[in-house]
Amino acid sequence: MGTRQWKAALKSRLAEFRKIKARKVRYATHRLRHRYHAYCNNQISFAEFDASVQGWINHVRFADSWGLRRHMLKPFKIKPGDLRKKIQVPLRGTQ
Repeated sequence: MGTRQWKAALKSRLAEFRKIKARKVRYATHRLRHRYHAYCNNQISFAEFDASVQGWINHVRFADSWGLRRHMLKPFKIKPGDLRKKIQVPLRGTQ
């Protein structure tokens, strides 16, 4: 693949992603930090905190934001009992 073709392919690939505004990242950082502290102080449930995190992830999923997501979610420590547990569903015909 020639240099021009490579640049054209890269440009078209980057055009697929949207950019995240810096002020939105600052606001989300502030809001999630406050929600995390409320969760740690038992002011809100894990489900409420999880909904906030999932909403933010859904907001930025159209951008090339893997590094940003990793960076923003790194400081949050979840209590072991709060993680979602897999539900064992019996297979059909076995009871």
